[in-house]
Amino acid sequence: MLYKETIPVTQLVRETAVVIQEFTQSGYTEDMELVDEIHAAILTLKEGFEGQILGKNIEIGIICTNRQFSFLTS
Repeated sequence: MLYKETIPVTQLVRETAVVIQEFTQSGYTEDMELVDEIHAAILTLKEGFEGQILGKNIEIGIICTNRQFSFLTS
């Protein structure tokens, strides 16, 4: 899957489910520090990513404990 490539919804759901399953099996625990969680997420995304992951082709966001979503910036 390439960044900003239009794909059918069923394919997107299937590929997202695989990434989530890989992430939860990658050693993730609820007591990890945020930086470790982000690192684990990036490593998981690299498994299914074609090409090189760079700041211009990936966006990372977090949902805080107050349920607010925010993008991380470089």
